[in-house]
Amino acid sequence: MSRLLSQLSLLCLIFLSCNGIGHSIDDSFKGRVADAKEELRKEDEQARNAYRESYQAALHDGSDPTLQKMFIHLDSTIRVGARYMDSISGEMSVLVDKDPTNTEYAKILFLYKGVGDTLYATLNRVNDLAGAIALQTGHKSTVDSLRLTVLNKPTVDTWKEQDFSVLDPFTAMALLHDFTYEIFQVGKGCLSEK
Repeated sequence: MSRLLSQLSLLCLIFLSCNGIGHSIDDSFKGRVADAKEELRKEDEQARNAYRESYQAALHDGSDPTLQKMFIHLDSTIRVGARYMDSISGEMSVLVDKDPTNTEYAKILFLYKGVGDTLYATLNRVNDLAGAIALQTGHKSTVDSLRLTVLNKPTVDTWKEQDFSVLDPFTAMALLHDFTYEIFQVGKGCLSEK
């Protein structure tokens, strides 16, 4: 998990303890949450831009048509996955502003309403496609990198239980950011070693 995710988790714990004491959030804390959200947005934008540059360069480097199709398929999978994660993250962001201690809704959404299953399938698909491309392009450092950093449990149920069983909206938003960041990094890594 990224350094930012650790900081966000700590911020979240502070937030929950402050909210539990007085059921009110002071303005300075709201400002820190807004700052953390902005930091996530900036990091996402940088990862997306770096991936897009690598993708465009890979498309125009004269690779064989089969490899070009693999690039396009990976790009489509990453873009669809990122849009899905962005939509769930947006829902969590609204919940952070309205009811930041609502762990039950986040838990139900991720464990029982299919969000965790969809995330697991998306992350695995990106990892598999990136691994296949990495074997073709010689960028073997990418192979199984998502499996090592994010998908560290063998089954979807153990993975969901580990990551989503005790989940507040802010931590969910931070996890989704981390997943999005990772798929762009893996995509960039299998396309080039820049």
